[in-house]
Amino acid sequence: MKNNHRTIFTQSIADGQTLDAPTARLIQFLYSKEANTKFVDSYHPISDKKNELEIFRYIHDSMTVFGIILILEAAGRLKRYYSKEFYRDLSKRAPVTFRSLKKAHIEKHMWSVFRRNWF
Repeated sequence: MKNNHRTIFTQSIADGQTLDAPTARLIQFLYSKEANTKFVDSYHPISDKKNELEIFRYIHDSMTVFGIILILEAAGRLKRYYSKEFYRDLSKRAPVTFRSLKKAHIEKHMWSVFRRNWF
């Protein structure tokens, strides 16, 4: 919001709504996406179709987990924008406490790795 970026989340806050619904939809979206049955790696072609699918599922599952962790980290930092019930339910389902996620700064570390390796 401080950077004037308009997203479903910032619009919900601007409209005086909680972030419960958009957060729930985003989590549901991440969990509902099926792993594609085809993975093409032009640098390292894999002829074994079983390995191809296993690699794609590994990548898909890893991205899903990282996405959920980032959502949980953000929710832990933005408690005031959630209903008490939703926040409590979300924190119960988190694999680690919100307090631990706040200290971990996962998003900051991920961006640091990304910048160091791609820019």
